[in-house]
Amino acid sequence: MAINIFQTQIPSSSVASTRRVIGTTVFLDPAQFFLPVTPRPTPTPTGGGTTPAPPAPAAPAPPTTTTDPLVSLNIPIAQEGLPITSDYHNSLRDALMAIARRLGISQVTSGAILSFAPGFLPHTPDAPWALDYGFAKASGFAPATGPLPAKGWMPIGLPDGARIQKMTVLGAKTGNISQFDIKLLRQPFDQTTTSTLVAIANKDITASPFTVSVPVQVAGLPPSAFNDVTLNAALEDFKLVDNTKYKYLVTAEVNGDAAATAQITTIEIGIEL
Repeated sequence: MAINIFQTQIPSSSVASTRRVIGTTVFLDPAQFFLPVTPRPTPTPTGGGTTPAPPAPAAPAPPTTTTDPLVSLNIPIAQEGLPITSDYHNSLRDALMAIARRLGISQVTSGAILSFAPGFLPHTPDAPWALDYGFAKASGFAPATGPLPAKGWMPIGLPDGARIQKMTVLGAKTGNISQFDIKLLRQPFDQTTTSTLVAIANKDITASPFTVSVPVQVAGLPPSAFNDVTLNAALEDFKLVDNTKYKYLVTAEVNGDAAATAQITTIEIGIEL
């Protein structure tokens, strides 16, 4: 580097050893004024001498699905002159339950099973069921004096306002059983007559051991027969548990030959809350 200085003589004593004076021109060493330049390191290739490709973008998450009735709500619209069926009530009920669950009310549920051990009380003058730990059994139906069926009944407690859906009975039988009837009944507080809500008959018990479930019925008609407004109302009345008017009980009657035996281990009542 050269700097021209006009009409000036620079003494040699004031110039560092790294400078040279020639006439009126001063030569300076560039290393005294500039920092050294460090070259940028060349990246070392990896993976067989090739630069790795950038990662591919993540695939979008698939859309979520839900069975929440609030998402796929289908409440029927009432039409003038047309009957309002159980679909109207049930769809509104499902929506209210979904809202309650959305609000964090975990006790809301669509159904429950109440289980009972068969602790049958005797029915005079018939033979009683023999009770053991958690189950009931009967046998010896044909003594010398003639057939003697075993009969018994037991009260059960159901939550007020629940809707009865079905009764399930677990048990077993051997030999020639001619009668095996288990019924769920309701009885008004001030009356001795009963109404049959569910009836399980011997024809329904085709195996041993058995688990038989039958839904609530009215006057022996299957649920498929209830396509009339009046009959639907009767069915809904039978399903509704009303502890301000009725008490609820289960009866069991069995009969057969001398070698036959019958056993009931559990009675279950399916309800909707």
